[in-house]
Amino acid sequence: MTALTSISINNINELTLFEKQWEAFNSKLVVSNLCTSWPWVITWCQLYLQPKDQLSIQLYFDAEQLVAIFPFYIKNNVLKKELRFIATGEAEAIEVCSEFQDIMVLPKYETSALIKLTDFVLKNKAINYLCFDNYLPDSNISLWLSRLNSHQWQKNTVLMGKRYLVDVYANTTEQIANIRSKSIRRHARRSIECVDFSVELVADIKGFNLTFKELIGLHNDAWAFKGKPGVFTQKQFVTFHNTYAESLLNRGKLVLFSLQYKKKTVAVFYGFIEQNILYYYQSGIDKGCTLPFVGVAMHLAALEIARNYNLSHYDLMKGSEYSYKNKYQYGSTEVLSTVVRKFPFSLLFNMKLWFAKLIRPQGTL
Repeated sequence: MTALTSISINNINELTLFEKQWEAFNSKLVVSNLCTSWPWVITWCQLYLQPKDQLSIQLYFDAEQLVAIFPFYIKNNVLKKELRFIATGEAEAIEVCSEFQDIMVLPKYETSALIKLTDFVLKNKAINYLCFDNYLPDSNISLWLSRLNSHQWQKNTVLMGKRYLVDVYANTTEQIANIRSKSIRRHARRSIECVDFSVELVADIKGFNLTFKELIGLHNDAWAFKGKPGVFTQKQFVTFHNTYAESLLNRGKLVLFSLQYKKKTVAVFYGFIEQNILYYYQSGIDKGCTLPFVGVAMHLAALEIARNYNLSHYDLMKGSEYSYKNKYQYGSTEVLSTVVRKFPFSLLFNMKLWFAKLIRPQGTL
C-alpha cells in the first residue's frame, strides 16, 4: 500500500496558498462537485467561518503528487466538537445549502484515503461528533461511514430527499418527450410555441449586477407572497453569492439569465457549471405574470444552454418525493445526512467498575 504524506491546513491564510493546486486537483477527479470546488470553499470560509471554529483540511501526497483532499472544519459548540464538511453547519436562515459533498480522492488512492480518514478521526480525540449533510450513497464518505465500529460510535442516518438529475438530450423535441409529467410536457410545448419569450444570458459584470438584483427582488417577492422571508433578505447570504457568482463569471462557469416576456423580465435563473453538469441553484419568478408555464419555460431555457455547452446533465439538486422536480425526472438517488456521536468511554468504563463492585460477593477479587 502506498505510504502517503500529509499537510494539515488550519487557517484561511494557509488555505489561500493552495488555490492553484486545489483547482488543478478538482479538475482531475472523475466526479467533482461545485460545493467542494475552490470558489465555493474559499468564499464560505471567508464569510461564514466563526472565530471559535477551526479549519481542519487534510491534503495527502504520494511523493509530490496531490492525491486526496479532506475539506473539513471543526465546529466548536459548548459541549460538542463537530467534524463537518466546509460550507455546512450554518444557521438555517443563512445556510448556503451545500449538497453532494465528499472527500476528494483520485480513484487509485481511495482505499488508502479511507484508512487515512480513520486515522485522522481517531487521532483527534477532542472530536465527539461527526456531521455529514446531504451526501450520496455511492460517495467515499458513505462507504467510510458504513464501516464505522458501532461499539465506539452511535450513528443516525436520515433520508433528506432525492437527487433529481436530468439527462440533456440532443434537441428540444427529444428533451420534452422525456419529461415525466404530461402536464409539464404540455406546458413545455406551449412555451416553445410562444414567440414573445427571449433569454438574456449574463456575459459581463454590468449584466451580472443588473440581473442579480432582479433575481433578489423576484425571489424575495415570491417568499413575501407566502408570508415568509426569503434567503436573499439575509445580508451574509447575499454577500456570499455576490462574491461566489462573480468568481464563477470570471471562470466562465456562471449561468445567470433573465427570461423575458414581451421584453419584461418574468423569471431569473441562477446556476453553475461544474464538469459536465449544469446545476440549478436558485431562481425568481414574477408572481404577477399570468402565464402558467413561465417556470417550465425557464427550465427549458436552462436545458438549451446546457445543450449548447455540450453538458451531459442538468441537476435540479435535492428535493422531496413530492417536489415539482419529480415531474421532470424521477429521483432515483437518495440524499442522506448522518450524525455520529462518540460514546463517552471513560464514563461508561467507570460506571461498569462501580456496578461490578456493587454486585460482587464478599470475599471475591
